[in-house]
Amino acid sequence: MGASSETMMAQGRRRSDGRRALPVVLAVVAVAAALALRIPYRAGDDMGYTLGLAGGIAMLVLLLYPIAKRLRWLQRLLPLKHWFRGHMVLGIAGPVLILLHSRLHFGSINGTVAFAAMAIVALSGLVGRFLYAKIHHGLYGRRATLAEVKTRLGLSGESARSKLRFHPPLERRLVGLEERLLHVYERAPAVWRLMVVAVLVRLHYRHAKRELRSALRLQGARRGWDRRTLRRAYRHGKGLIAAYLGAIADVAQFGAYERLFSLWHVLHVPLMVILLFSGVVHVVAVHMY
Repeated sequence: MGASSETMMAQGRRRSDGRRALPVVLAVVAVAAALALRIPYRAGDDMGYTLGLAGGIAMLVLLLYPIAKRLRWLQRLLPLKHWFRGHMVLGIAGPVLILLHSRLHFGSINGTVAFAAMAIVALSGLVGRFLYAKIHHGLYGRRATLAEVKTRLGLSGESARSKLRFHPPLERRLVGLEERLLHVYERAPAVWRLMVVAVLVRLHYRHAKRELRSALRLQGARRGWDRRTLRRAYRHGKGLIAAYLGAIADVAQFGAYERLFSLWHVLHVPLMVILLFSGVVHVVAVHMY
């Protein structure tokens, strides 16, 4: 358990480091967009044409990620995780550049169709990124996280005593919720499970916070705690409970998110094909007429 826990934490740190580049790229794109919008130009001007060309190239290059998933020599050239990060960054930078190119003025039907297709694909990509983040640890990773939090709370069989031993009703409430969510709601339909689990976890968290506050006040009064000690104990207990309930929800909802991600993938690929076709038609029409 200790070795696997350390490995998973190290992997989490590497994923966190890798994602730090995305906010930087978004900040640069936002600054560039703000500056570009202050400059008077049209889509057909040199600047507008350059922005459209850069956006089009970005939208084409991001297609290398699905290609790299199937071609081993591209994976040897660059690890797949870097292709994926590039796909995410260009999936945001490309639409922003196209948006700047158009300035939201559409002079033709094909331009309007191409922009609408791009907007739908970009929104679909954001949805897919959210769903991917929910499942990329895998079910084993989610259960390992739950086991770690249970150990920290002292609710696992390996622990000598629970950190909630001063309030057994709260401990029973949390353990009972885990039993229900993981053994009953895990078999329910995906969308229903997502909604019900989220509502139940939120409600139990609110009740747990109230019970924790009341129990700590009684314990603090018996032990003579000052207000600062009481606040520190409450923050610590609240954080552990939130982590525990969040881990339970992740495990209970994993199958639902996995199902939704597979359905999203079925829709996202045709949308990319439509975007590619409409973009080619738009470029050809602009240069012919």
